[in-house]
Amino acid sequence: MGRFLSHGGRLQLIKSVIASLTNFWIQAFRLPSSCLKEIERFCSAFLWSGPELKTSKAKVSWKDVCLPKQEGGVGAQAAKRSKRGSWFKTTLEDSLCAQLALGSMGALLSDQEGITLLLKLRELAKQFFKREVKNEKETSFWFDVWSPLGCLKDMLGERGYIAMGMSENAVMADVLGNHRRRRHMLNLLNEIENEIALLQADSIQEEDTPFWKQKEGKYASVFSSKKTWLQIRSTQQICEWSKGIWFTQSTPKYSFLVWVALRQRLQTYDRIQQWNGVVDATCVLCKVTNETCHHLCFSCDYSKQIWKALVGGILQRAFTTSWNELIEIISSARMSPTEQFLIRYALQATVHALWKERNARRHGEQPQPATTWKRV
Repeated sequence: MGRFLSHGGRLQLIKSVIASLTNFWIQAFRLPSSCLKEIERFCSAFLWSGPELKTSKAKVSWKDVCLPKQEGGVGAQAAKRSKRGSWFKTTLEDSLCAQLALGSMGALLSDQEGITLLLKLRELAKQFFKREVKNEKETSFWFDVWSPLGCLKDMLGERGYIAMGMSENAVMADVLGNHRRRRHMLNLLNEIENEIALLQADSIQEEDTPFWKQKEGKYASVFSSKKTWLQIRSTQQICEWSKGIWFTQSTPKYSFLVWVALRQRLQTYDRIQQWNGVVDATCVLCKVTNETCHHLCFSCDYSKQIWKALVGGILQRAFTTSWNELIEIISSARMSPTEQFLIRYALQATVHALWKERNARRHGEQPQPATTWKRV
């Protein structure tokens, strides 16, 4: 089946496979990283070569393919990302492990005999969880973030148990009910005593509330795996042209080809000549100038005729054959929504048609004159 799918169709199939893999990972068992890496290798090979699964045909690295569209990728979800996102969902949102442990998320995250994957990422998870202390029965004094000071175990280490006179398993209810204020030589310990005193003076008989970090300085009582992932990942520079490529009602195979062109990965003759110097780089459409991506779209006399016939009436004085100027036009909001859609779709459809014609001539098929395309 993959042999007859376009790149856009293959991309949609890959997204479905990885989404199914995520659900399988959550419901059945956790796949090892080596297995996920192999799955991603096959996905990359399938995207670029179909059932042949030739890894050498990849034009863009899988890491870049998996970037969000607004950052220059195509939005394919990496299997490793799914694994980490699923971990946050299953262990933090559902809190199943927390219920089976000490009733405290903070204590769970410190448990040396916990689930292996949980232990690997516990330091990362601490950054996204805190509790609002109310009835104090579910909050760990040492491991939960119950004050602006942060996690006391991280701040004081093993010596903190002795300095504060509290056991490792102490919960806030025990501390607020039995602890008597002490004076310490260390200022940090006195600050902790102040926070305890504030809670003792304002005890509320309600359940302790867990909060999940949504973004810097903002927490909510509802966990979001998407917002958590966005805080974990390393963001890339925003690509303004993404809005002009991935738009509503676009044709995936057209959008994908233009995306490859914008990534400067189309196998035009100027690129082929870099590793094979004997190749004739003359454009097969106009047979005048060396072929480059910018020449093909739309400086070539052949492609210029087609482009003028299609959008000359819409662009009027703004008509141009400059690739960079056209990308700027489709990425901005200068025109009405209808005109903008027509220009965007015409650009993608024309690039696809030109690339198809170029490849057909390269393989010896009968050339189609520009007037034929203008009538279509």
